[in-house]
Amino acid sequence: MWCPGLWSVVCVAMLAGCEVADPTAPLVGPERLSETGLYDDFASRKLASGIVLVTPRYPLWSDGAEKRRYLGLPEGERIDTSDMDHWRFPIGTKVWKEFSREGRLLETRLLEKRREPDEGGWFQMAYAWRDDASDALAAPLGVLDVFGTGYEIPDQHQCGQCHYRGEKPVIGISALQLSTLDPGMLSAPPSRAYAPPGDSVVREALGYLHGNCSHCHDSHSMGAPYVKVFMELAVDDARPEDTSVYRSLVGQPIHHFPERGLLGLVVPGDPEHSLVPYRMDRRDALQMPPLATHVVDVDGVATITTWIRGL
Repeated sequence: MWCPGLWSVVCVAMLAGCEVADPTAPLVGPERLSETGLYDDFASRKLASGIVLVTPRYPLWSDGAEKRRYLGLPEGERIDTSDMDHWRFPIGTKVWKEFSREGRLLETRLLEKRREPDEGGWFQMAYAWRDDASDALAAPLGVLDVFGTGYEIPDQHQCGQCHYRGEKPVIGISALQLSTLDPGMLSAPPSRAYAPPGDSVVREALGYLHGNCSHCHDSHSMGAPYVKVFMELAVDDARPEDTSVYRSLVGQPIHHFPERGLLGLVVPGDPEHSLVPYRMDRRDALQMPPLATHVVDVDGVATITTWIRGL
């Protein structure tokens, strides 16, 4: 976790890096959700052939919005799962995430792998639903306060600040998140269901950090050289102590915010003086995650607090 100023520098570096690596990255795509291939019949919401509903074990917090996620692969193609920690998706892969509140559709986001190399090869767009739900329109500039709910649709560049590198655009589709995904969609189906190590309290904390933080805090991210805080899990992590979370957070010092009385990133037995829950429990310039959330995940903070208290 890092200071807001450094986060801004890293975000700029990530976006600039994508542009340099692939200057022809697509900026345009379908103008309507009904044109993206998600549905065979849009009016009845009948999914297109081959589209499957997916539910990650450790979902990303989205300010309490209800979400449905869909995955579609080109006909005859499979996800390359020869490396269980780094799934690789065929060109033409599409992933949608639908957001709603109290049954009212707000937005649907699309990620589509357009070409190789992977950096810059994913089209990203949020589609804002019309008030009558007759369709959803591309919103490259984002939308503030959707339908007066306080919900915010990110703009296209904000999408790129989290979904930015290699296969990282697909945050919730992995061996740890979806061990039970249709084997026919995988080149080498998992031999078992993967889960974080440890007892139930530890597993929930590690899974939460993996699902909510590791898309930025991982050893392959653009921010890795600047902030050596890693929260991704590997399928072969046998003990909690083997995980990048324990090695880079537990008992590690902090180098900013000393005036706030914090003593470390994760201080065993002392969540009140640990930086991780402190920043999770804020929604201001010091908050984590820094983007796409205006409401604290109270249950998530409790999960991490309980874990730290038991260390």
